[in-house]
This record gives sequence, structure tokens and C-alpha cells, in this order.
Amino acid sequence: MVLTAALLGVAALGAPGGSFADRAAFPSAYSTSTASSWSTSSTISWSSCATLDWRYAIGDPLSITCGFFEVPMDYGDASVGTAKLAVARYPAQGERKGTVFVNPGGPGGSGVAFVLGSGPDLAAMVGGGYDAMVGGGYDVVSWDPRGVGHTEPGAPSCFDADEEWSSLFKGTMETEGLDIKGNLADGDQVAEFYSHVDEMEAKYRALGEKCAESSATLPYLGTAAAARDMAALADYLDPGVQEINYWGFSYGSMLGFVFVNMFPDRVGHVVLDGCMNPLLYANKPTTEYFPNDVVDANEAFEGSTTACALAGPGSCALARNATNSGKNETDSSEKIKERVQGMLDLAHTLAASGADLSSTMTSGQARTYIFEALAEPTSWASLAGYLEAYGEKLQGMAANSTTNNSTSTTKSSASSKGSSSSTPEAHAAFKHRWQIPTRSLAGSTPSKQQVARSKRQVAPSEPHTYEFEAIYCGDGVDADTVPDFSLPPNLDMTMRGGFDAIVYASTNVSAMFGPQWGAQGNLCFAWPARAVERYTGPWDKGLKNKVLIIGNTADPVTPFENAQLMADLLGDSAVLVRQNGFGHASLAEKSSCTIGVVSRYFQDGELPTGDDTVCEIDDSVVLFPDSGVTQARVKSEILAASAA
Repeated sequence: MVLTAALLGVAALGAPGGSFADRAAFPSAYSTSTASSWSTSSTISWSSCATLDWRYAIGDPLSITCGFFEVPMDYGDASVGTAKLAVARYPAQGERKGTVFVNPGGPGGSGVAFVLGSGPDLAAMVGGGYDAMVGGGYDVVSWDPRGVGHTEPGAPSCFDADEEWSSLFKGTMETEGLDIKGNLADGDQVAEFYSHVDEMEAKYRALGEKCAESSATLPYLGTAAAARDMAALADYLDPGVQEINYWGFSYGSMLGFVFVNMFPDRVGHVVLDGCMNPLLYANKPTTEYFPNDVVDANEAFEGSTTACALAGPGSCALARNATNSGKNETDSSEKIKERVQGMLDLAHTLAASGADLSSTMTSGQARTYIFEALAEPTSWASLAGYLEAYGEKLQGMAANSTTNNSTSTTKSSASSKGSSSSTPEAHAAFKHRWQIPTRSLAGSTPSKQQVARSKRQVAPSEPHTYEFEAIYCGDGVDADTVPDFSLPPNLDMTMRGGFDAIVYASTNVSAMFGPQWGAQGNLCFAWPARAVERYTGPWDKGLKNKVLIIGNTADPVTPFENAQLMADLLGDSAVLVRQNGFGHASLAEKSSCTIGVVSRYFQDGELPTGDDTVCEIDDSVVLFPDSGVTQARVKSEILAASAA
């Protein structure tokens, strides 16, 4: 087969604080009919996915197979060599129509694991069926992007052992989270927070130096490379077919948005779901992105506490001590939020007194845990149960501290900081924020086969790897980029800028979820490489076919405004669907309306007409078991409370 290369709208090539050497211009177009110096005889030898990872052998194989496919490491320089993509395929059921590529997000999510966990469900939805074992004329295919999973180059590992990571970051916000009482609201608290700028800058610069020791492949990771790799895979799997079909979730929407603008003439049926903000991602300092993450987090949190209050103590553990006779349900929702805030404050107080929190979460870790759990509404009952147990554990620790104040479990100094989990696993909890949850996709109750598949959906990378940072920072603008000071929040890519982003988000966006440390791109100023190819626009290409863009109205991770922005940028080349639901991306709650829109699009090319298509969540989706609490009931309660 023949691979030809193109570079459309690519940014200057650079590393933190500087640029790589100038490169020769790429050809002006990518097509299967244009010969170039790029050619490969690579094929995929499909076999059991257990050859990649023994965990992939658990359960019924469901005809899913895996293999490797070679692509140029650098589409602009043949001398660099090749990359080897790990690929998974769920074959079409019935007469084959072609391929639909899928991506679960991340950046750094495993496409192989995604197909193993959800391939049959996705095939059913694009094929017009609702039964996970029926429907679908398309092969569903994904791959581990460069720097992820079983692809070579694999996930960057900057440490030889976990202990090195722990030694560098133990006791810092990297492991503890942002451990505060309240919500970063008073001046003394903010001043104390800023007192850690120099500490964290030194830690991240040390990390950058460590990662630079093994950074030879870092410039060849990134979203533009992933878009080219998808085109190369399409040319192999469907030779002679120009149009490429794709369904991308969360960060996968960013990959899809880059793809359609890099290759507008190759756009087939493309769905961008749970959308990121492309301008913040590709054109702004990475520090500016975090406030966007939490735009709709308050609304999602309100939904979870309202649903809990409506469900009552019989179905929601957190309502057990919050529902009082004579109090209405809205008051109960507020009481639940107060209880959760009280847990965070108590965890901080215990840590400040020197308590050993190694068997549980710090205040900062718990805040991030809650934020990420909001992405999956049908698991809110599990979140409530865990938080109830967390609160009871903290209360027990507090009682023990009061009774045994002189023992080794506490320290008398309020300025002392207790120990907590500083393992890479704790760090990994902050990663892959822009990725849809592992869950059953076809409905709210997983089948036995779906449970077996979900157990395999584990990204095969070690916790101390840096696939998220390698791709996100590699895609980012150079560290010395001057922000546009005419628009807030006016953050530069420095350690101070990262702190500013958290204060800005806490003050102006979400008091509850602004005070988080983790996946905000804070370390990109010190990351040792940028991708050799970074697509930074234009974002308004006229596309061969219209794309479908879907956004949830209360998505705690990717707010609906991002979907609206993508649709506005593409203009007549996009159709927007508003899903009136909670959770991250459209599959967080089942909507037969949305599934129908997606299915008709892939089957017949049919898209909704008009400017305001709204899909509701099915009434069969119950947010807390045995409660009868549905999406519609929660929304109605919130509207009534706001009108009171």
C-alpha cells in the first residue's frame, strides 16, 4: 500500500522555551492516489487479543481479534523509522459496509481495551440494533495511539521503579491533591496555596529532566500523528475507499476534530461526542484549559444530590442522615451537599493534625474522586455508598484522635501534614479525565457477557507512565507562548499560571470543584518535548460530509458549550444534538433518541434538520436502585427549586 503525507495548518515545531529545527514543507494533500516516498507493505496478522495481554482472554472472545500495523514514525522524515500500532477489531455482523473507527478519549485511553469492552455495543448502535449481540454492518476498530498501551513507542516511563516516583512527589499536591478546608475562599488560604509554587516547579522540572533521559520518541506522539495513523489504517482496511467513518468520545472528539480539518475530503460519517474545546486545547497555554473542565460540574453535582434526596435513605446511603421529617426534598439535597463538604473539611483537619490517612483519601483526593464519579450517573449509588463509608471512617479517626491525643496516630502541631497514599495508583486516578467511563453501553443494566467484557477493559499501562502528559503537552503550545491578555483568564504556561488557573476556576467557575490538582496541564511548562507536527487550525474547513456533534447539558467534564463551539466553527458542515442529560458524553445515560440519531446517520446518512435538536434520557434509566428516580424527575425537582 502507499502512504502519502500532508501538513495542513501545522504549528511551529518546538520544545519548552524554544523550537526544533526548521523542517521542509509537507505535500499539500493526503490521498490514496498521490504517490510519494512513503510506502509500506505492512499488513495486520489478526489473532487472539490474549497475545497482547492475558487479561484480554477473560470471557467470551466474541470474535474480537488484534494485531499490529506499521506506520511511519514521522510522516515528514523517513529516516526516523516506523511505529507499530496495536489494533483491535470487532467484525461486522452480516453484510459488511465498511469500518467505523472509535476512540474512548484520554488522551492515553486504550483503543484496544475499548473495543474489547464495548465493541459489540458500539457495533449495535451504529448498526441499528439495541441488543448488544445484534446489528451492525460495520467493523468496529480502534488502536492504542502512539505512547499508549501495546503500541510501539509505548507509554513513556520516566522512572525505573515506582519508588522513584514516590520519593520525588511524596507529601506534595501531586499525591495528596489540593488538601484544604472549605473551597479556597479566603485570602490566607489562597496565600498558603501559592506558597507551594516554587516547590511544585522544582518537582516538575526534576520530572522533566528525568523524562528527557528517555525522550527520543516523545516528539512523534500527538493528535496530528494519530489522525494520520487513522487515515493509514483506513487505507489498509478499506483500500480504495476515500471516506473514513469515526466516533470519538471526550478527547476522542478532539482527535476527530483535528482529523476532519486535516482531511476534509476524507470525512465520511463522523460523530464527535462529549466535546473538548479545540481552541483552548490547541491554541492556548495548557494552563488555561482547566477552568473549562468544571463549567458544568456544579449542575452535575446538584443532579446527584437531588437524585439522592429523592431516592431517600433506602436507596441512597448519603441520605440516611440527611432526610429529616418535616424537611422537603430540596432541603435534603442541600443537607447532603453540606455533609459531603463536611467530610472534606474533616479529612483536612485530620491531615493537619498529623493523622495517618494512608488507608483512605485526603480531602484533595476525595474531591477529585467525587468530580470524576459524576461522569457516570448510573453509578451515583456506588459513589454515595463509598462516601458514606468514607465519612464514617473519618469520624472514627476523629474520635480516636480525641481519645488518644498523645498517641503516635496524631501530632499536636496544626501545621503538620499527615501521610496518605503516595502511590502511582493515587496519581493515576487524576489521569485520563477526558475519557468516557468503563461501563455497559447498551443499557443501564449490564448483561453477564458485558460484565465479562468490562473486566477486560483495563488500560495495560503502569500507573507511573506519562501517556496523558506526553500527548497533551506534546500537542500544546510552546512554554514561552504569550497568552491573549484581552481575554480571561490570561494564564501563561508557567507553574504560577497553573496555580492561577485553579484560583480562577475556584473563584469564577466552581467553588466546589475548582480546588483540584491533577490533570490541568500544570507540568507542560517543564515537559521536555513538543510534537513534530501540531495541528492548530484552521478549524472551519468545508467538509465532504456533515458531521454529527453531540453534547450533554450537564456534563461535568466537557460542558455543552464545547459542543456548541465545535458546531459553530464547522458551520454548515456540522449538525448539533443536545442530549438533556447528566454525565460525561452521550452514553453516560441511555437515550433511545440519541442512539436512533447515531444509527440512522451511520446506516442511511440521515441527520436531524433544524437548529435545536434535543434528545431526552429514557425513563427506564433509574439513577438509584429501587427508587424510581429518573432523569426527568430530577430535572423537574431542580427546576421547581430554582423557581421557588
